[in-house]
Amino acid sequence: MEKARSQMHLDESYKLLEQITHYQDSPSCKEKHQCSLIDAKDTFSANYQQEPGVQGR
Repeated sequence: MEKARSQMHLDESYKLLEQITHYQDSPSCKEKHQCSLIDAKDTFSANYQQEPGVQGR
């Protein structure tokens, strides 16, 4: 999944989303210092007998 996402070229879409949502004013930016959706890293999990999951950082 990570490989597929990296090939999608979503940088411009993420920049627009940051502007629309005023992401620089969000708790994620102010408290966790995660101020860019473009630089965020995702963790995908698919463990036996558990729901698949995605966690963004």
